[in-house]
Amino acid sequence: MFGRLIGALSPGEDEDGDLEIPALSGDPVAMPPPGMLNLRRMRVEDVMLPKAEIVSVAEDISKDDLVEVFRSSGLTRLPVFRGTLD
Repeated sequence: MFGRLIGALSPGEDEDGDLEIPALSGDPVAMPPPGMLNLRRMRVEDVMLPKAEIVSVAEDISKDDLVEVFRSSGLTRLPVFRGTLD
């Protein structure tokens, strides 16, 4: 899986031997998601978040409470945990 990801982010050659960058080729299937091109330059420290700042929900949260967490956080996805976040 990582080989395909790295291959997709690395420039390739077309039939003429010219370098082809997937994100610039215009093929929507070959275009990586935003931010993926910077993946090689990023460090863990660049993306890590202190545990106290993680917005997450317990698996047994009520629907109304879940809606409120989404509204107040402004996020579209949340980690769900059983027991503790650890």
